Amino acid sequence: MIKIIFILLSTVLFSGCVSNPVNQITNSLGINSAEAYRVSLPYSMNNQALSIDDLIKPYMRKRKPASASFINQAHNIKFVNNWLNKDSNKSKAMFNIDPVSCNSGSHRYSSWNYKTNLGAITSAKNGCDKVAKKMGVNCKCRLIALNDTFFYAINSYKPHIDEMPWFMEVVEGGNLSRVSGMATGLSGNIKVDGFSFNNKSGRKVCTGKFDFHGGGSKGDITINCFNGRLTGKGKVIKTEYDEDLRMYSGTALVKIDTGEMRIVYGPNALKIK
Repeated sequence: MIKIIFILLSTVLFSGCVSNPVNQITNSLGINSAEAYRVSLPYSMNNQALSIDDLIKPYMRKRKPASASFINQAHNIKFVNNWLNKDSNKSKAMFNIDPVSCNSGSHRYSSWNYKTNLGAITSAKNGCDKVAKKMGVNCKCRLIALNDTFFYAINSYKPHIDEMPWFMEVVEGGNLSRVSGMATGLSGNIKVDGFSFNNKSGRKVCTGKFDFHGGGSKGDITINCFNGRLTGKGKVIKTEYDEDLRMYSGTALVKIDTGEMRIVYGPNALKIK
């Protein structure tokens, strides 16, 4: 009789120790036993947070464990690694500026430690939107990761702060021409950096070099544009630092044989119409 009672009691106790409640919580957050997951999106999730929270749900159900190669590369990106190491029992999200909406570089913003996916999505999107607004009226932020699930190839998560807005005026023989686009190769704080400037169509216009001689706000610039047709040297100045975009704005004046170039680089270049 005692043995029967013990067996029945054990059955009742252990039947309450199943993992279903835990699985329900983790599944609702998009987290399972794998370290990271992948699923591709057919379009950019760059609309309102409430809409994104609803639209992303069917794709989260289709996700599959990420490859070991993807996970290793993700851990080698400091920003992503720190985000992955946040509490997996809470919601977290990551956004970047959608490259389809504007040519702005890959600025990322993340959130973590939220009770709901909507809370994490809203926080990360608001932070990213603040940066996107500075980069241009057409710039939008897209969801790129949610709760250890990644939606794009690994290059979408790498930092590209070497991309910097650039505006240039060329004055030759009384004629004025203007070109705008992005300069690549310039670090956020700029010391001695070679750069390449592409117009909005992606065509290479100039190459050159900034040299701030190890620090300070004033330096030298050498530049070669239009396949060597215009070359020159001049002075460059850092004017202000944008904490959100993590880059300087500045100006440069370059003397060329037929006139001069006037350059504005960094966030202030976006303010020129």
